[in-house]
Amino acid sequence: MSEHSIREKLLAMTQSPSESVWSERLALSIAHEVRRHRLRLGLSAQQLSDRCAEHGMGIQRSVLANLESGRRATVTVAELLVLAAALEVPPAQLAFPAGYREEVELLPGVEENPLDAIEWFSGSRDIRGDSIPPGESPIASLRYHQRLVEQLRRTVERRERIRSEYVRSKLWEEERKERRQEVLRSLEAVTTVIHDHREKWRDVRLADREPPSPEVTEAKTEQAKLSEELATLDQSLNATRYLHDQLGYHESILEDRARRLAKIRKDMREAGYVTPELRDDVAGLVRELPYQAGFDFFEEDELGETE
Repeated sequence: MSEHSIREKLLAMTQSPSESVWSERLALSIAHEVRRHRLRLGLSAQQLSDRCAEHGMGIQRSVLANLESGRRATVTVAELLVLAAALEVPPAQLAFPAGYREEVELLPGVEENPLDAIEWFSGSRDIRGDSIPPGESPIASLRYHQRLVEQLRRTVERRERIRSEYVRSKLWEEERKERRQEVLRSLEAVTTVIHDHREKWRDVRLADREPPSPEVTEAKTEQAKLSEELATLDQSLNATRYLHDQLGYHESILEDRARRLAKIRKDMREAGYVTPELRDDVAGLVRELPYQAGFDFFEEDELGETE
């Protein structure tokens, strides 16, 4: 059956909203997408059949031909999954072809945007289109858990970079402070020379006519150099203080996210969900945090033994 014929059959079937006809429409829609992606990959029906077998479940070429022609009006969940793997697309893309349709029939007589349908299918939203809060479904809880773990890792990486920069900056802080005091004393001295010259020539016009002495010229040059050095030293010392503040900020972020991770793991256990095993690096970084009081949500075997 040609693509045009499949479209015509789909259109004719939309005239009846019955459950049985809807299931056939859904199967025919999936068949249409199977054909689309098979042709996109340049595969024959036999090659697609072979690919399905490589993924652990063979689907005969004749079955694929009947499916694409519309003679077969059913697609099992297992077939949907193995066909999606063979065609290198997500299963939801075959069921709800986002990018190829403006609307799909999510349920009998219920039209939806394909992306909204996929979000419901994948557990991101409920049937009303509302977001599902963590703790109200296993999928939402696991996704939230995964985000927290990734946020913890990224925050730790940023904290370590900042800590390394802060340690390097701190090594020179006392020397810079001492040098700053020296610069201030020198500035005071050269400023006094310039000031005394101006006091000597109170009349500005006379002072302007009087050629500056070599001592004053040298003092002004030194004053400019010292002022520039002072600005550089202040910038460096301010950078050290900023790094210190950033280090404290990232520590507080780590604490907050670690507590959130502990809380969602507790909620998941109480709901009867399986909590993901914490990788050694995550368990290790939580163990090393300096605020253990808030981690009573973790079971003893989840963090391992502290040294």
